Amino acid sequence: PVALDPVVSSVTSTVPVGPAMPADPAPVVGPVSLPALPPQPEPVTYPARLRITATSGAQVTLRRDGRLVFEGRLPPGKYLDWRGTSFVLHASNPKGLRVELAGRPVDLATLRPEPDGSWRLGKK
Repeated sequence: PVALDPVVSSVTSTVPVGPAMPADPAPVVGPVSLPALPPQPEPVTYPARLRITATSGAQVTLRRDGRLVFEGRLPPGKYLDWRGTSFVLHASNPKGLRVELAGRPVDLATLRPEPDGSWRLGKK
């Protein structure tokens, strides 16, 4: 009989060892550009011009600085033009009016009317 020597083998790892990778790598942050903000409108200076143009007919009452300045029918295409600090407008057909204060459009539909149905425009 032949005696066999046990074979001993050693295994060596050949995987390169380097710095460990983090589990969650940090995000790469570069320059950030934010959208430009729209320019802020210039504040209204008083006295300001109020222009009311009728796109369809309406009964209109307008007070400027506490005094009645117009009461009557404003036919389509006609307008009222006043300078003042505070205005109170009452109209039978507000959707038929285009209103501007200091050159800026005023949408009466977005404003809350007073209990009597009028709108206060300008300084309170």
